[in-house]
Amino acid sequence: MSTSPSTAPTTETVSIPLERPGAGRRVKAYLDGHRSLVGVAAIVLLLVLGGIIRPGFASADNIGSLLAIAAILTLLACSQVFVVVSGGEGIDLSVAAVASMSAVLASMFLSRADGALGSALAIGGVLLIALVIGAVTGLAVAFARIPPLVMTLGMAQLIAGAVFAYTAGSAPSSAPGWLAELGAARAFGPVRWLVLVVAVLVVAGELWLRRTRSGRSLFLVGANDGAARLSGLRIRSIRLLAYTSASVTGAVAGILLLGSAGSAQLGMADGYLLLSIAAVIIGGARFSGGEGSFAGAAIGAVLLTVLDSLLLVLGLGPGTRIAVQGAILLVLTLVYARERSLRS
Repeated sequence: MSTSPSTAPTTETVSIPLERPGAGRRVKAYLDGHRSLVGVAAIVLLLVLGGIIRPGFASADNIGSLLAIAAILTLLACSQVFVVVSGGEGIDLSVAAVASMSAVLASMFLSRADGALGSALAIGGVLLIALVIGAVTGLAVAFARIPPLVMTLGMAQLIAGAVFAYTAGSAPSSAPGWLAELGAARAFGPVRWLVLVVAVLVVAGELWLRRTRSGRSLFLVGANDGAARLSGLRIRSIRLLAYTSASVTGAVAGILLLGSAGSAQLGMADGYLLLSIAAVIIGGARFSGGEGSFAGAAIGAVLLTVLDSLLLVLGLGPGTRIAVQGAILLVLTLVYARERSLRS
């Protein structure tokens, strides 16, 4: 009996060439991954353009002045980084109010302080008040699940009203000499002490974010709070840390603003609020959380400051400049909304 040889089924491997992304997508991917580099390039471009329009715009002295102006915005943008990175669609609308409050209280407390110890206690008292405010906000958002925008907006109004009632609407005392010197004096060349202090704080904050467990936990919670919870992280406590840190950083910004301005005024930091949000997004953060940096926020703050100065050189009034700032924030929000819809 003859049997025909069995033939085993054969498989043929077919290689399907992967479609290479187009040049536009590759450029977009590169820009998304190097937003800080793009921000630096934009700053250089604006300085060159300003130098062409008005000689001296890109001089060392003017750049030093621009950095000093951007210093306070940088700190307020860094305070937003804590909240934005931790996710939960969080933005802190109270940081500017905290900064204004801190400037007013610091001027009042320092005017009554006696010696270095008294000044240290006065500043410590201001920071403690800011810490309590941040803790209340964080508890409400993380544990009571009040939406961040609602809670921080309400807290901002509460702070503004409380400060107005406490001061009876009058302008408090001016900054002490040493604080005014810190805000205005030059350390070397065109660089002021204010810029150096803020630079040190930014570097220290960046190291804390990247090198410590508590700092990295902000990124983990912001990127995926479900996975972070499974890994044992305490989501609510971490977000409480974010809002507390944001408030204390805002208070530091307010104290330095007092030194830079020389005296305190009610609501003196209010104009920084929307700019602080825009600076964070320009610096590479995402409203959805998990991405952001202090260095990027600083670059965004400098970029917005240089842009505003260039618009002033062009002869545009305050209303037009504010409209441009609002348009920038609107465009950034629309871009984020589109990216979010594509990811989902």
